[in-house]
Amino acid sequence: MCSYCKDPVPNIIEDFKQGDLICATCGTVFKDRIIDTRSEWRTFSSDDGSDDPSRVGAAENKLMGKMNMETTIDDGRGTIGGSKDLSRTHAKTSTIRHNKVLTDGYRQIVTLGDQLNLQRNEVDTGKFCLYKMAEAGFAINKNIKLYCAVALLFGCRASGINFSMQEMADRVKAKNKLFCKVQPKLASLGQPLSKQTTIDEGVRASSGLDLPPVAANMITHLCQQAKNFEQLASRVPSTIIGAALWFVSHLIGHPKTFAEIAKYVKMGETTIRNAYKILYANRETVMSVKMKEYDVTKLPLA
Repeated sequence: MCSYCKDPVPNIIEDFKQGDLICATCGTVFKDRIIDTRSEWRTFSSDDGSDDPSRVGAAENKLMGKMNMETTIDDGRGTIGGSKDLSRTHAKTSTIRHNKVLTDGYRQIVTLGDQLNLQRNEVDTGKFCLYKMAEAGFAINKNIKLYCAVALLFGCRASGINFSMQEMADRVKAKNKLFCKVQPKLASLGQPLSKQTTIDEGVRASSGLDLPPVAANMITHLCQQAKNFEQLASRVPSTIIGAALWFVSHLIGHPKTFAEIAKYVKMGETTIRNAYKILYANRETVMSVKMKEYDVTKLPLA
């Protein structure tokens, strides 16, 4: 609220020339001597047509570390021997290399996010996680794809999207055990990886195996009910999802094989089969009212 005109939502204008924050309604100066964070352009007398192609300073980017605190020097022609040496020397500085690795990493995170149909929030969180690892001195340039995938996995889990380590590892063609080595490093920086859960997995699981939309809620329901059984509560989420997929696919008349389900959830067929046996033995308890409308005799004995 403006202290003079009492406007509850004042129209604040930033006077970049004077460095003031001003109320557009009454002219009250809220704050003076503020710092202009915009990009700065300069024109020199030697420029043809007063057109300066060089930018001095860049817009603030918190994900680029010290990049905003340095100056790049070049004559702009790149033809004189001394100028080439100057540019080459400048390009070899640690800060330039560090920022190039980060820029490449951010680009790969965006590409991977597009492939997974992720929103900007998950992608930005992934970028921040990669930045934290780079600032902590991790050798992300040794395997940039792996670190990008781990960072994006943290971003997904933070938003409640339950991608597994195996799914991310497959995207970048990396081994799951490498993920397990990198994950504790990021956790040590105060970015713990949220545990994978089975909630809201119905939609992803049903679409992943081309099941009808009605299967989504059923799979989610079974995953939630599985927590009530000691034999299933200790199993990894992927195992429970696999068992629920087998259960629901047969119940609604769109049966999938153990091989298809095992390939999707990245678990062994025997592991899924054993989990299904527990669901089948307690089918009257775990099934919802909607599920009981289907022919239960379609469920195999496994």
